[in-house]
Amino acid sequence: MSNEPLMSVREAALMMTGTLLAEGPEPYLSSVAIDSRKVEPGSLFFALRGEKSDGHKYIGNAVSAGAVCCVIENENSETIALKENQSCVFILVKDTLRALQVLAREYRAKFENIFIVGITGSSGKTTTKELLASILAKENLTVMNEGNLNSETGLPLSIFRIRPAHRFGVFEMGINHAGEMDVLVDILRPDYAVLTNIGTAHIGLFGSKERIANEKMKIFHSFGNLKAGIVYENDDFTPQILADSRYGKKISLYGLESQKNEVSVIDKGLSGTEITLGKERIAFPLIGNHNLLNALAALKAAEYLGIDDVKIKEALEEAKPLFGRGEITNTPVTVISDCYNSNLESVKAALDFLDSIPWSGRKAVLLGSILELGDSSDAIHNKVADMAAQSCADAVFLFGKEIEKAYNGLSGGKKDKHIFWTDDPGKMNNALSGYLCTGDIILLKGSRGMSLERFLEIIGKINRKVPNC
Repeated sequence: MSNEPLMSVREAALMMTGTLLAEGPEPYLSSVAIDSRKVEPGSLFFALRGEKSDGHKYIGNAVSAGAVCCVIENENSETIALKENQSCVFILVKDTLRALQVLAREYRAKFENIFIVGITGSSGKTTTKELLASILAKENLTVMNEGNLNSETGLPLSIFRIRPAHRFGVFEMGINHAGEMDVLVDILRPDYAVLTNIGTAHIGLFGSKERIANEKMKIFHSFGNLKAGIVYENDDFTPQILADSRYGKKISLYGLESQKNEVSVIDKGLSGTEITLGKERIAFPLIGNHNLLNALAALKAAEYLGIDDVKIKEALEEAKPLFGRGEITNTPVTVISDCYNSNLESVKAALDFLDSIPWSGRKAVLLGSILELGDSSDAIHNKVADMAAQSCADAVFLFGKEIEKAYNGLSGGKKDKHIFWTDDPGKMNNALSGYLCTGDIILLKGSRGMSLERFLEIIGKINRKVPNC
């Protein structure tokens, strides 16, 4: 299906209102790329200008890799030579990024027989996307973003994966600056929109949760397309969303209280959750209340799209944790690896889950710094360090320069448990190997940039019993 042609070069030029610079054949396009290393034969390559790099420098590489058309902002000696040799055709535009977005918008508009679900939130959006896409795929052909291609460049690239045979599309929409959601909604035009939560992720780039909320709520501004919006019942901003006359009447809530007539649950700890949905008893393997909420959001969207309970059961029971999102490693020291991303709210959820697990051995937590907090960094790190110190964990390991002040400010918790800080990976390896022993459980939680998975190797080698462990 992915080898089907997307459009002709002439169609692409018309859609993005660019000038086609071609004197020879006008080929069909099979894929779209913004990275010359990902170009395939038949690709349309966009030469984007970034802060650190200019895609125009890599046009020759793109053509060598098989690009049949390049979108550019200006001609130079290389593009003129390539054009004269008929190695590639070119489309000239004022702004290559905007041209990419416009082309994606017009391409999406061609598909009237597909139901599109957009998902955003400070946390949980990727897992919710994966769960919902798996459910919908049981019903009919479904397309979604690969990985986290969810930004002002990633979402357009994901849109070009849609083909006529698809009946459902599930697309994650991530933002890190004001105005970005306007662009994403303009491109995607979702029929259904899910807002998982509004937290402190990227607060350093926005300045406040209120600004984050105002940006994320724009997912409901779907130019008349929106059939329903889905929001977590207990989010701080849910009353504001419900009160908004522009879309309040189209909003429905998800959560244990809102879905109590359809769903009941039993917490199974490290085995996940047992969910009863109608006559179906679902063994949902993803751990923690946060993943249960992701499943409930997916259930609510699937309900709107008419998916039966049996198919929902099949999909949810097949769910597997994504990298760094609640992965369990059953070595002599059990590891909960939740280090793909981090914010204040997700740290609290992870610590609450660790506290809730019945465990005969010791509990430990390794918290890495939370990045992109700006002026809020000290205050948020103080909160997460204090939460860890007041948790049921017997030991708290803190890693990263950003969390050092929080460690120095701890008082009450230090005397009651083992607490250690460093920003040196070698010293952290030594501290972990010196403390942990067989039968312990440790939670790893931190921002992606902290690469906490680097400590999995040393933890996995620990297999020893020591006195009082």
